[in-house]
Amino acid sequence: MKHFFTLMIILMFSNLTFSQVEVEVEIENHVNEFFEALNAKDEKKLADFFTPEANLKSVLVQNENERIINEAIEDFFTSIASLTNEVEIREEFSDIHIQVDEYMAFASTNYRFFVNGNFSHKGVNYFTFVKVNEKWKIISITDTRIYE
Repeated sequence: MKHFFTLMIILMFSNLTFSQVEVEVEIENHVNEFFEALNAKDEKKLADFFTPEANLKSVLVQNENERIINEAIEDFFTSIASLTNEVEIREEFSDIHIQVDEYMAFASTNYRFFVNGNFSHKGVNYFTFVKVNEKWKIISITDTRIYE
């Protein structure tokens, strides 16, 4: 009987760990797909990642001056849609870190942003995900934009 309880406890914890790893993989896939849609300038696909009440915040650092920018999610989609075919954007990310809770998940990445192949700025992205109708959606992105 003692071995049975020990086995049950081990199985219970391994199930929790597996479940968390599964969610971490799902969040990482969402981040990858988000950047693919961003780099493709696909505002319709980008919209699928967000809750309607999502928001974007940036800490802009330029010439040792900082300012905070708040952007409505609809303005973000409009700005992506307004980019012409002559404008190529590419955001390369690295060092993804994920933290998962039952109803929320956080992902952070370092990134470098390029416009028409030229380095523009770098920073860190912080994604906050919430679970809505069994799907993970972005409720906010906060980033730094460091211009050198």
